[in-house]
Amino acid sequence: MKRLTSIFIFILFTITSLKAQFNNFVQPVKIPIRVAGSFGELRSNHFHSGIDIKTNGRVGLPIHVVENGYISRIKVSPSGFGYALYIKHPNGYTTVYGHLSRFAPKIDQWVKKQQYKKEAFAVDLVPPKTLFKLKRDEVIAYSGNSGSSGGPHLHYEIRETAKQVPLNPATRGLKIKDTRKPLLHRLYVYPLDANSCVNGQNHPVSFPLVPSSKGYGIKDHNKIYVDGHVGVGIEVVDYVSGSWSKCGINHAFLRRENTTKEDTLFAFDIDRFHFYESRYINAHIDYSRKWHTGHKVHRMYRLPGNYLSIYRKKYSNASILIDKNHQRDSFRLGVADSWKNSSYLLFSLTYRDYSKEIKEFQSKDLFLKPIQPLSWGDMKTGNEYKGSSEDMINEHLGHRDNVQLTEELKYNSAHYFHDRWFSFKIDNRTLYQDTKFKGEIINSPIAKWSPIYAFYPDDIALHRSASISFKIGNIPDSLLSKSYVAKLSKDGKHRYYAGGKIEGDLAKFKTRNLGKFTIEVDTIAPKLRSLTLVHKKQRLKNKQGIRFVVKEKETGISHYRGEIDGKYALFTYDSKNRLFEYKVDATRLSKTAVHQLQFTVKDNCGNITEFNGSFVF
Repeated sequence: MKRLTSIFIFILFTITSLKAQFNNFVQPVKIPIRVAGSFGELRSNHFHSGIDIKTNGRVGLPIHVVENGYISRIKVSPSGFGYALYIKHPNGYTTVYGHLSRFAPKIDQWVKKQQYKKEAFAVDLVPPKTLFKLKRDEVIAYSGNSGSSGGPHLHYEIRETAKQVPLNPATRGLKIKDTRKPLLHRLYVYPLDANSCVNGQNHPVSFPLVPSSKGYGIKDHNKIYVDGHVGVGIEVVDYVSGSWSKCGINHAFLRRENTTKEDTLFAFDIDRFHFYESRYINAHIDYSRKWHTGHKVHRMYRLPGNYLSIYRKKYSNASILIDKNHQRDSFRLGVADSWKNSSYLLFSLTYRDYSKEIKEFQSKDLFLKPIQPLSWGDMKTGNEYKGSSEDMINEHLGHRDNVQLTEELKYNSAHYFHDRWFSFKIDNRTLYQDTKFKGEIINSPIAKWSPIYAFYPDDIALHRSASISFKIGNIPDSLLSKSYVAKLSKDGKHRYYAGGKIEGDLAKFKTRNLGKFTIEVDTIAPKLRSLTLVHKKQRLKNKQGIRFVVKEKETGISHYRGEIDGKYALFTYDSKNRLFEYKVDATRLSKTAVHQLQFTVKDNCGNITEFNGSFVF
């Protein structure tokens, strides 16, 4: 008994001590903290790993280190976090500060020296541990809008140093007041097999929600009739006091509720996660719904290929059975934000026999359009063929009767299909659930260098990349180096660079997004416009920099370089604004002398644009 008491006291002391460690953190900014983005918020292909702190629309707000420590990593990138600092603290945690405009002077000078040494703007540096020792509350940088930021703010993270696991800063030292409850928008009910239905349909059905005296309820008191196994999902948004930025929830549960017992079916907590598992967000949400409509829905059940660790192990699978033997059940669905502000939905599922009313269920996927691809068995084999897109299709199809190819892909297996026209390969743990794969070869006047190869369904997410190859048309040798795989937009009006390489008469590439692909050729060099140098030997004003704007619509920028008097010159790159900028460094250039500038930019197909000019300062 004494031993158990001692263990309990030790655990209590440890928890209290850890909490005190975070309570000692100072605030990273010296203004009232308002939240632009919350921890665990649903982002594209990942959970948000920190908290976005508003800086009142300002660039240049001082950023303070929250505790004693040293700089363990400095990263500069035209995308992502932009200018970012990683600081290790003796208590076993690391804090991260992203989207900065610049570092404190001593840090900035060292970083610039490394950039010139490496002759690169984008760097990922690991300073010696003793180089930048920091004292609690010291100014380390200034707020900005660098990288992929959509507006001035500070991205702030806390990580466990040993495992580099991000933790929710809202519950670890940040002083943020929030009293606003999450807003519930829609309940979704999903048939989980081919024999299940919701209100007579074998596809997901949504139900708008409205506030009620007990929390939330179904709008107009509409009934939900079910037959078979179903799961549910919830569309919810949260706002933090003092801000109208949409944020996310961190906790949710689904319980069976009646007069005799309360039974929890499913629950999750987004208070920490591993970076390597963050992409499983595409299994956690209704990805197809997001792809088609932009709406983000938390599934309150787990797909078989979802290996996220956010689910409470005891309550991690909620398949609900409503049938003639169990004809009605009531449920409570609760959600909460980081500050434990909670909202609840009460709803019921009622059995109804639709077998006599419906002869055939609709497609389980409401959005999937039927297609008519070629079957593997109908594809010819023999000598290799090289010709125009139309000739390839004519030679293959003959009388042009398309035959549908359908292959059932198991979520926990690797799959490989191969034919003379195209191949498709995925590893295991690529799919989140069993999926019907479909393929199609399309002859189209908009595809000059190869047919359009379509791989469906295009509204699913792949956890790992699929390896794809397909036959190309007769591309002149002079254009092979300018050729690339292009992905078509949903409406077919736009093309996006998907990379790949040409080997013989095949294009090979990897992708995590299925859809329509073809070959395009890019022979147009990027367009470069100087915002500063407009005539020869131009005199720059005091502290005036040299700026260029680049326009490259097709394949994107792969490389750029600036040189002054034949030596490397550090140009920063803001990819979202397509802006290059050089700030005149008087320690490297002599005044009054005429300096020769050469600036070169290259796209992903090797097309080059060069600017030559001169200036004095």
